[in-house]
Amino acid sequence: MPAAKPFTPEVPLTRREQDVLDELLQGQSNRAIGRNLFISEDTVKSHVKAILRKLGARDRAHAVSLVLSSRTPATCTCGAHGTARAEVPAEVPAEI
Repeated sequence: MPAAKPFTPEVPLTRREQDVLDELLQGQSNRAIGRNLFISEDTVKSHVKAILRKLGARDRAHAVSLVLSSRTPATCTCGAHGTARAEVPAEVPAEI
């Protein structure tokens, strides 16, 4: 498996958009994001629209997928990647 490139949008996210994206990555609803970040649901919706535009994503799920698929196993904390890499014999190149 080729190493994933870090996902960096052409237009960088603002700090608040990054906060909202972090909540999206946790599967939070607009209502929960607003509650957690002390902002209105309408403000959350505005941030989500900006995030989707900047990432070139179709919807929330696509945005999350783009971000998660760009993470390398070293930065992912889900624990699933450690065993998958261990199954590849050392003499087989990672690209195969």
